[in-house]
Parts: sequence; structure tokens; C-alpha cells
Amino acid sequence: PSSKVPIGTVTVNNRCVLITRMYNAFHKEGSNGESKQIGNYYSVSDPIPADKDLTDNLVKELKKRITKYPVTPGLGATCDSFYGSQGRIDPWFQDHNDRLIDELMEKEPEAVTLEMETGHLLHLAKTAKNSKIRAGGCAIVLAQRKSNAFLSKDETYFMEREAAIAVLEALITTPLSADDETVAEPLDVTTQMKLYDVMKRKQKNKAQALSMFAYAAAGFTAVTTAIVGYRVWNSKRATWF
Repeated sequence: PSSKVPIGTVTVNNRCVLITRMYNAFHKEGSNGESKQIGNYYSVSDPIPADKDLTDNLVKELKKRITKYPVTPGLGATCDSFYGSQGRIDPWFQDHNDRLIDELMEKEPEAVTLEMETGHLLHLAKTAKNSKIRAGGCAIVLAQRKSNAFLSKDETYFMEREAAIAVLEALITTPLSADDETVAEPLDVTTQMKLYDVMKRKQKNKAQALSMFAYAAAGFTAVTTAIVGYRVWNSKRATWF
């Protein structure tokens, strides 16, 4: 949503707000025909922090592999829909969102992304009862809403692969907790390519392979939670194959 974040940027969400459509506000007619609008049309939550250690490692590993584009920590905005809550104007629907992005940037000027996943996962991690879940997230800026610029397919494939490997490196170098310094060995080049080849064999072409690889590895916080959980059950050490 910010004009200061160009396409190709890899954003690392150190915290997220949740943008939610206020459904009652769109249904104004009560049983007696009177207006019963409740609140504004959209709510923006307070920021939910990501895990600091994991976030710092994400930034470090991404900067090691990605030098062509900036790696930018910042606030993410997680929306409950692809259209109305992300400020997209559709002439066929009355979404009351003409100023949604402007109001978001006024309230949260450090917002760097609009997406639909990370904030929910940060929230779930914070509400876990019996154990601490480290959660963080990153995203590649494929489209710039202000300039209407789009990252090319070739650049997207390259960035997905490099970001995916960086995410895996960050996962295996992050201790499970403040009291546990156990980490796994970094991925060597052979292991990195093996990961890619496993995906490639299951797909019909390179484009699908790269997309699946990025979804599986850089598929953000869900992968963090799954792999960290696996490491706990595997004597605190990740076994990738």
C-alpha cells in the first residue's frame, strides 16, 4: 500500500494488523425498517507482534541471498478478503472502501504489505495455550498498488526460489525457545538443489515447480509452525530427508 515499497521488495512482517469488514454496517435495515448501522465499515486491529528472533533471522538470511532488491522489515496488513478489505474498487458492489488504504496509511504509516494470511497466524501463535509458537512471515512484492507496476515472471521465479531457501535457513538457525539453543545445520548447495528437484519432479514444468517450491518453503508462517513442531518431536533437530 506504500509508494515507498517498490516491486521486488521482500518484506518481513515484524508485526501485523488485521483488517476486517464490519458486516453489520452493510445491513442497515432493521426489522422495523429503521437504520441499525453499527460502527465503521472496516476495523483495523492493534498490531500483533511477530517473534523477534525468527524475524531477525529472516531478515539476515534474506539479505544474504537477495541483493538485487531491498529486504524491508515493516508492518503487514492482513485482510479478510481479496477485494473490499484490500481497498480494491469494484463498480458492481458497494464496499464503502474508497478511502480504506489512505486511512490505513494514516493510521499505520509503516505498513508495507496487504495480504490475507500472516496476521491470522501471528494471532494463533499468541493464543497457543500449552507451548510457545514462534511465528513470523515474509512476502515478495509482486504488484505495486500505487504505481500499478508488476514484477516479471522471470524475476518472480528467481525471487521465489531465493526467498524460499532463505526462509528454510532462517527456520533451521532459530532456537526453539529462549532456553534452547539447539539449531540445525545450514543447508548446503546440494541440499538446496535437492529440495528444488523434489518439487520439480512432481510438476510438469519449471514455472509450476518454482511456484510450488516457494509455496511449500516460503509459504510463510504456516511452514514455520509445522517445521518447528516437527523439530520438537525429532529430538530438537530437523531432519529434512
